[in-house]
Amino acid sequence: MNTFYIEPKEIAKKLGIEVKPIKPKKENPNWLGDFEYIPDDLCGYIEKDDNGKVTIYYNPNHHENRIRFTIAHELAHFLLGHLKENQTHYRDFTDNFKSSTYNPKEIEANKFAAKLLMPEDKLNFLIYKKGITSVKELAKIMKVSEAAMVYRLKNLGWLK
Repeated sequence: MNTFYIEPKEIAKKLGIEVKPIKPKKENPNWLGDFEYIPDDLCGYIEKDDNGKVTIYYNPNHHENRIRFTIAHELAHFLLGHLKENQTHYRDFTDNFKSSTYNPKEIEANKFAAKLLMPEDKLNFLIYKKGITSVKELAKIMKVSEAAMVYRLKNLGWLK
């Protein structure tokens, strides 16, 4: 069932967007942070250079599922036009990924990422055709966290 998960890195690549891990300042003196080490609450960011080249950076210390959601979330910022012409970067910390966030752009990016990584038609097939109703199993198949799966199922009205 590994064909059920979406790989956001591949989508970014097809759009000409490079995806890279964040490196600490000691390894990359030009990165946006003033930190000697990558802060754990920095999930990722999207950056546009002077030539218009777009790169998504993710925290390599995070779990694979978190990284995938971060890349999808940053991709959303790009596709939804959140990265304006005169803006060179858009950073995301863990608070931006919580369902309790109030920033409309972050809410929009979270919803986009959830829809991208957990499409309704694929969830419908898994639940109604394959009979898989365990949040844990659905999350495993789609390579997302259980929290992300719960969020998506609630938004679809399939979970209270």
